Amino acid sequence: MVPGTQVMYNLEVAQDHTFTVGVGEWVVHNSGGLCSNLGDAREQYVQDNISSLIPDAGDNLRSQVKFSVKGASATADFVTDNAIIEVGGYDKVNDLVRFGKQMSVYAKSAKPGQTVYFLYDATGDPIPAALQQIANRWGVTVVEFNLPVSYWPATP
Repeated sequence: MVPGTQVMYNLEVAQDHTFTVGVGEWVVHNSGGLCSNLGDAREQYVQDNISSLIPDAGDNLRSQVKFSVKGASATADFVTDNAIIEVGGYDKVNDLVRFGKQMSVYAKSAKPGQTVYFLYDATGDPIPAALQQIANRWGVTVVEFNLPVSYWPATP
C-alpha cells in the first residue's frame, strides 16, 4: 500500500493483478495482456525473464533462428551464445512427432558449450510425460514456468 496522494502513470503492481485505487477503492484490472495469442505471450515472458529462467543462457539473444540437419529443419524461439531455446505449453503434446523432430534438430545443431532448453509453461498442468520423455531422449533440459496473468493474451 502506498499511503497518501500522488500522481502515477503506467502503474505496475508487483503481486496482485487486480487491485483497488482511490478514496472510493475502485477495482482496477490490467486486462489486455501484452500479446494477442498464448504462444507470443509465452515467448514475450521468456524474453523478458531469460536471465532468471536460465541464469547461464549467455549473451547475444536472437529470436526465430532456423537450424537444418540432414534435410530436417526447425526454428528455435531463441538462441544465445550458450542456449537453444524452445518455448511451449501443453499444446505441444498435440504433435509429438513434430516436437521430437524439433528437439532432434536442436540437439544435433548445438555447438560445444551450448545447451538445448525446452521452457514449458506449466500454468495449470505440469509437463506431460510424453514431452518429458522426448526431451530426455535428446538431452534437452526442461525448465517449467508459470505464465503470470499480466502476460495472458487479451480476450475479445
